[in-house]
Amino acid sequence: MKSARLPARGFTLIELAVVMAILAIAATLAAPSMRDFIIRNNTAAAANELQLGLLRARNAAVTRNMCVAMCRSTTTQAVAPDSPVCAGAGADWRDGWLIFQNAGCDVTMTGPAAQTDLIAIGSPLSADFSLTSTVAAPVGVVLIDAEGRVGAGDVGGFDLQYRSESRPSNQRICVNLLGSISVINFGGACPL
Repeated sequence: MKSARLPARGFTLIELAVVMAILAIAATLAAPSMRDFIIRNNTAAAANELQLGLLRARNAAVTRNMCVAMCRSTTTQAVAPDSPVCAGAGADWRDGWLIFQNAGCDVTMTGPAAQTDLIAIGSPLSADFSLTSTVAAPVGVVLIDAEGRVGAGDVGGFDLQYRSESRPSNQRICVNLLGSISVINFGGACPL
């Protein structure tokens, strides 16, 4: 007994147009979600980099039993690998930061006294982000003592924002007097 075979048939133009329309609608619906996903991940990565820098500075201060400074900088390793310096007073930390030992606990130091004092360099963030200190009078330095505590004038936070847009993924990274670091919703009040 022979089995009945259906004749081979190609797609008609109408069927192909319907399939293409369905794919176009699916792509249109998925694109904003994918963009938000990428922005959320990039924001989280930038926040993690700052948190790790602050934790590294605090850990270095405690393990070396001396003050460690973390300052904003515009001369990070990519620009001046042999002579990075602090950028001075200001609230914009997007261009990177330096972490260096500061044996005299001097907030006016403009960078590591010697290349061997340099502990780490934070890379600049993408131009899509802003990273702004929320300290009332930003001096551009977070000084951490040998016990891991932060100077009273350095307590506050850093606002991380994507393209000045109001997004749920924007974050505030907070530092309190004890040197504890926390991440809260953008614009929220940092815990003391």
